[in-house]
Amino acid sequence: MYSNKLKFDKDEDTFDPNTDDQGIIRCICGFDEDDGFTIQCENCLVWQHAVCVNINQDNVPDEYLCEECNPRKLDVKAASEYQRQRLDNEQKAANDSKKKTKPIKYKRSQITSDSSNSALVDKRNRKNLPRSKSYHQK
Repeated sequence: MYSNKLKFDKDEDTFDPNTDDQGIIRCICGFDEDDGFTIQCENCLVWQHAVCVNINQDNVPDEYLCEECNPRKLDVKAASEYQRQRLDNEQKAANDSKKKTKPIKYKRSQITSDSSNSALVDKRNRKNLPRSKSYHQK
């Protein structure tokens, strides 16, 4: 059985297969983004999207070998289309949430009922208010 860990040795510029893995995703779909459900090859230690290699939550194998270490037929086109659609949906959701969180801009004329803004209203209308005689004296 092989270790699921891999770490870069900074001193020797080599990989040590007995330590932490690098988390490299090399999937048949061609996308390297983590979709949240990936599986690691026991032999070469690359990660693949589980859905792309026909694995779901109910059929996760105890040991997994990628398509290069254990050649078999997989639907590359369907895997690629699935990941492309997932990324498009995530982008649309992100754009929709940005639209919903934009601050509302008000014109000054719309802000009249708030008591904290009453000073602004009073300043604009001050020229129409009667002035006391003491105000003019200096």
